[in-house]
Amino acid sequence: VGVSPGFFEIADGNTHDFNMTLNNANLAFQGKVRITFVSANRDYTVPDQNYSVTVAPVSPVTRTITLTNSCPYTVYPAISGGGFGNGTDCPNGSTAIGKSCFWDNPVLGSYALDTNQSTTLTIPIGGVTSDDHIWSGQVAARLKGADGNWAIADCSGDGNGSEMNCTQGIGFSSPSTIAEFTLLRSNNDTYDITIITGVTVPTSMKPSNYAANAGAPYTNGEAGAVTAVGSNPAATWALDPNDPNTTVSTVHFNLVDGNGTDYCDQDNPCGAGLVCGYTKNAITTYSANGVPNTADYKLSCGKRLAYLSADAVWKANPDLNTSSNTSAFNFYAVEDQTAAQYPNSNGFKLWEFYECNTATGGPDTPYSNGISDAMACGCTNWVGIANPTDPCKYFNAAWMNNVQRNITWAKKACPTCYTFPYDDKTSTFTAYNAVSAANAANATDYNITFCPGGKTLPDLPAYVRP
Repeated sequence: VGVSPGFFEIADGNTHDFNMTLNNANLAFQGKVRITFVSANRDYTVPDQNYSVTVAPVSPVTRTITLTNSCPYTVYPAISGGGFGNGTDCPNGSTAIGKSCFWDNPVLGSYALDTNQSTTLTIPIGGVTSDDHIWSGQVAARLKGADGNWAIADCSGDGNGSEMNCTQGIGFSSPSTIAEFTLLRSNNDTYDITIITGVTVPTSMKPSNYAANAGAPYTNGEAGAVTAVGSNPAATWALDPNDPNTTVSTVHFNLVDGNGTDYCDQDNPCGAGLVCGYTKNAITTYSANGVPNTADYKLSCGKRLAYLSADAVWKANPDLNTSSNTSAFNFYAVEDQTAAQYPNSNGFKLWEFYECNTATGGPDTPYSNGISDAMACGCTNWVGIANPTDPCKYFNAAWMNNVQRNITWAKKACPTCYTFPYDDKTSTFTAYNAVSAANAANATDYNITFCPGGKTLPDLPAYVRP
């Protein structure tokens, strides 16, 4: 048995964990701990304390995810396996696609759920990565339009509504409300609900047979819950972009159906039952079957499909070459370079603060030691809205004056949901529940509910095909 570190100091009031490396998973061993108190006057050593540890073996088990539809309309759930690695030596249960491995997509019991119906999917016993992962990926509720094709959360790659499961290697289109989870063989799973790209079908996720303790609501807790647990506020899922803090008009957060010709703006509202917003074609530049579409960012009347985020508007046309994303969010601006506090002295553009992509040289996590305020992609402690497990370490004025103002309305609706990439401290949940004392494998199953508590977007029942 190797113990690391072999010697360490513990400051007053603190604790310290140490690691034991075992060469045999079926092992009982003994040892001694020596504790020395150090004060200004003298040192005192406690007599050696004996201990013994029995290590249970790890025999992975299948995991079950139960999906329940509490919406007043039909949803079409799907699951998309996540990518990892460099495409070589992919473990069992995953497939190399390009330069990445992707977990295989499990088969759902049903790909169409009417109101109050449930289905299950099973994560089988397969391979294990070097960091103990046995599967990771996403689940979302898709919605079909009147033409039978996917209107929301397409993961087929072509919008074809006859394709039930996701195409491997393709995630859900923006906007989507997504349940994300990473399952580990013998350590903490992580899971969350993300509304970074907008809100479509309100969603919650929690362990099936375990409840959170009020004193530790992020352990075995429910992401997106409509009831409060401990310090975690309830999600109302009552969305209102008409927030005085936003930098743009409410209409720029609406995704609508329609042909995009009945133009409108915030001063020229639509008729009864309709809202002013963007169609998908208005914000997306693409070519389908040789037919190009160029985003024009014109607002038009239609029935609401979803609430957009600025991140979704950028992702629909992430143009770095010709600066053609001329939406109201002013993505190419460089702001607050000389702010009195937390200046954006690196000159990041606003789109970089929405994406937080360090792979492109963008700003980084505001929780790491040793970066700087200028490099921070965030941060906020969500005072009066949510209760982070750790406070922010770094801030950036450009992020606070733009991104934070345009995501606060969504965070108010779901305080335990991700609204930006580094929203970890109010949005990441963990669970580790062993099979038994004789098997240390994580056996946590999960429930994912669409429209928890019946919460839904007000316009959807009138639009979604039954």
